[in-house]
Amino acid sequence: MTVSGEWLDEAKAIYIMHYESDWRLDDFMSAVQTYTEAIRAAAVDTVMIHQLPEQLILPPGALSIIFKLRDDYPENIKGHYIIGGGAMARIVYRIVSRVTPEIVPNLYFVDAVEAALQLISGEADEN
Repeated sequence: MTVSGEWLDEAKAIYIMHYESDWRLDDFMSAVQTYTEAIRAAAVDTVMIHQLPEQLILPPGALSIIFKLRDDYPENIKGHYIIGGGAMARIVYRIVSRVTPEIVPNLYFVDAVEAALQLISGEADEN
């Protein structure tokens, strides 16, 4: 699978998604279904880290799928930390955050997983 996810902590408060450069829409939908069920079942406030390839290339239909997610979006997701993806990732996530703010309640672009973890734990300044 070219999109996968996993918990980074035992408390199930941090979920990371790994995207390879050649992910397909069906990979994305499968991963979304998996993380939606896992995060909802965890029943704790959760943040997501999205580890994207250096340059994000969206498959056809991906943006419309993201917008449709708002109908089934877990309310306990409290933030998104984006790593990589280049300019396209910034454009896509900014559009999504403005059109459907309930999907992207807090959005941060960071350089590495370690930087995201520092922000999540409150050990770094939010710049």
